[in-house]
Amino acid sequence: MTNELKNRIIALSPDERALILYKLRGTLERTDDKTVSENSKRLVAYIRPTEQFDMSRYKSYLKERLPEYMIPSAVHLIDEIPTLPNGKVDRNRLIGLNVGAQVKNDLKKPQSEIEEQLVKIWEEVLNFAPISTEDNFFEIGGDSILSIQIISKARKMGIVLQPNQLFENQTIAELSLFAVTENPEPILHDKKVMGPVPLTPIQHWFFENHTIAPHFWNQIVRISNIPGITYDTIHTTVNTIISRHAALSLSFVQTYEKWTAKILRAPKNNYCHYVDLSSERAAEEQQRRIDEVLATDQQNCRLEKGELFRAYYFECGDTQPNCVYLIAHHLIVDMISWNIIFSDFSNALQLLEQGQQIIFRQQTASIKTWGEHLTTLSNSDVFEKEIAYWKLQHYESNSLPRDFEISKEVFEESSCAMYHSFLNKEETGLLLNQANEAYNTKVDDLLISALLKTICEWANLPRFCLGLERLGRTADFISLDVSDTVGWLTSFFPITLNYEAGDNEDLLIKSVKEQLHTVPNGGIGYGLLRYLSNNKQHKSLLKQEPEVIFNYLGNKIENHNKSSEQYEQLWEGTRYPSSERNHKLEINVFSVNNILNIHWSYCTELYKEETVSRLAQQFIGNLKNILLHCSTKEIRAYTPSDFPESGLNQEDLDNLLENF
Repeated sequence: MTNELKNRIIALSPDERALILYKLRGTLERTDDKTVSENSKRLVAYIRPTEQFDMSRYKSYLKERLPEYMIPSAVHLIDEIPTLPNGKVDRNRLIGLNVGAQVKNDLKKPQSEIEEQLVKIWEEVLNFAPISTEDNFFEIGGDSILSIQIISKARKMGIVLQPNQLFENQTIAELSLFAVTENPEPILHDKKVMGPVPLTPIQHWFFENHTIAPHFWNQIVRISNIPGITYDTIHTTVNTIISRHAALSLSFVQTYEKWTAKILRAPKNNYCHYVDLSSERAAEEQQRRIDEVLATDQQNCRLEKGELFRAYYFECGDTQPNCVYLIAHHLIVDMISWNIIFSDFSNALQLLEQGQQIIFRQQTASIKTWGEHLTTLSNSDVFEKEIAYWKLQHYESNSLPRDFEISKEVFEESSCAMYHSFLNKEETGLLLNQANEAYNTKVDDLLISALLKTICEWANLPRFCLGLERLGRTADFISLDVSDTVGWLTSFFPITLNYEAGDNEDLLIKSVKEQLHTVPNGGIGYGLLRYLSNNKQHKSLLKQEPEVIFNYLGNKIENHNKSSEQYEQLWEGTRYPSSERNHKLEINVFSVNNILNIHWSYCTELYKEETVSRLAQQFIGNLKNILLHCSTKEIRAYTPSDFPESGLNQEDLDNLLENF
């Protein structure tokens, strides 16, 4: 132990030293509790109590000083702590003790109406039950995208939560203490928002990188299994949703090479189109006609006219069920937006089926308010301090190997192909749940660890610059509630990751976790400084264009209720063939019903399919090794970000752990 580390420990108060000792002597044991997952690991405390020991005071003490994941799920009171000859705790004997007094956190039921409502919401979003009020959201399959869904659903039930509260209070028992209830008057739609709207950073990025056919860069969703489907029903539903969300009425105009946005007054009839295909008797011919209609629609779209969100109702006669397609330009929606639209669509259809008027609760902040808020923040001292960090996220062009030598650096969408790989249900379950307990990680920490190893070993690089996409809706400094706001709010930023772990999964995970933890304010500042700040130097300093882009889209749970509508996102034919692409590889990862999907998009002018196939398989192999390592790790490992106020680096922390 270094003298510096000894001095830090000596400087701690007796209570703080005792607390660290407790943390380090915590032991993980397997339980039979299958509420979370098979063979899940839980933190257990063994205490040799004094006569003055008070269990309730002990619990309060821990809750005041420890994050939720460090609070033990079971407490054993014992007469003596067994030790080895060298004075260290004998963990094997400790676990094998026939303990007497015990306090165990079994399934904790709701103690209030708010807790009952939150349990129902969690069970609906996470798609399993029962959930305890003391279950940790991120240890039972939750992620940042699902957290937005929970905040949105809670708001619709009159429970107001701030965007970051679920990250800071990760159990229902704690979250309920900060929830504010409200009973707003239901309204048909939000207050009308019209006129100029500031571009978000990601919209600036789009126009900077897409000059050829910027109107043709869409997302398409097919809706099926709609009960009692009629054109009038769809027409009413779509127009009501458009009236509710201002972003769906956005238009974009280019003047002197500068793009501006404006919300137009929503027309009543131009958003929902009726197409009669009943004269076509073959399903294949009907699908061909559908594809033609969708292609023509996208080609004829004009950004300045608005109408960037449209619906098509196809009358298919007796050949097949009638179907509905939604088209939205990516400029006005992101993945969270689609989840909001799906929820509104389903609720509206249910109300119409019951003969009721479509009524929604009060809307969250509008896209106009959000844009103005970001513009104000972009010139604040908070982000000026980030410049030094973002300048260090440098990249080296042409650092990746190529199968074909080609001089150009901008490619066309028509030259891109997709390679799909998967992780089975059991392995996906490990990734979403137990594996993250070993190092207190999030899912994307482990995914990026596997990707870093894959890319650096393939390219023989000690580091590389990765482009990351994040939600962009949550940060400590953001006071606006945009949990139910439609728009393209995604944040995009570069991060240079160092790789020196080799085959050491322990070092790899710790290193990546800490490097990701250093990203200031979730990365939202990069776009604000590069595109919104009044300081012109920022734009010249921040010009990184990473060769690889990674996006974790979270856990999507499809609805298998045969009486409910189904939503399916389509990928082919949604972008203009000559549209520009500046990166060489794009990896989109998401899970559907506990099957991890990894989509590798690559340029065929640079890579053969077998090259990308090898990369994809290597990534899967590295990820499996990480999952195996995490699932067999007996004791939770800590990193400096787990003790943000300690000032310890990883070496000091490891030395401290070793001495205990």
